[in-house]
Amino acid sequence: MTVIPPFRQSPSFTTPTWQAEKHLQSGDRVWILTDVEAYSSSFYAWSEPQELFRVGIYDLRTQHVGLANFGRDVAYALTRAGVPAPPWRDPLPHGVELHRISHDGEERGRYVTTVTLIPIDAKVMAAVPAVKKVFAGTGHRPNATPGLWSDLVLRAARENAVQAAALAMVGPFSAGDVRKKLGDPEAEVTSALKRLVREGKLLPPTGKKRGTRYLVAPPEVAARADWSR
Repeated sequence: MTVIPPFRQSPSFTTPTWQAEKHLQSGDRVWILTDVEAYSSSFYAWSEPQELFRVGIYDLRTQHVGLANFGRDVAYALTRAGVPAPPWRDPLPHGVELHRISHDGEERGRYVTTVTLIPIDAKVMAAVPAVKKVFAGTGHRPNATPGLWSDLVLRAARENAVQAAALAMVGPFSAGDVRKKLGDPEAEVTSALKRLVREGKLLPPTGKKRGTRYLVAPPEVAARADWSR
């Protein structure tokens, strides 16, 4: 059981306010300060155990510190964003912001689509030694070993390669064109292309099955107020 230390309530990061453990969700902006503690847990007593990960964080929204847990979907999104796989000897060099969307507008089957890296203020970074002592007394026990996320790293590399190939296309293209650009006629690219459509990076496809064609979405141009006058 995690032991919560008796901290004073203070806005100072060097004497941080502790918040209850949370499950990372859409819209969270956090800075991960500790290495990963991997464990298994079941949502219900009769459910299959799922692999979860616990880390110490600085919550950039509440400006408090605490523990946070997440599943393999968030771990995968982190690797896709360029976060190195654990073990982590030091706090991550960037904060992360999570974004989720649902399948076809439904709440069921939500999943992380992107993780955005965000800069950390130098004054906050300077307080790391003091805050690391906070987590030493919480019962948080990092146990990550090399290779913990090896399958996620490989999957993220493939996904990023498909994305890079697709977004480099000029004019209408098919899934087969992406495979040809990758040099792998058997590569699975459809799921990545559908994700890029959901994210607005590709226009909705035209045609069906073998006739499906994609097109890179034009860059967004910020609207100026005087243009509409």
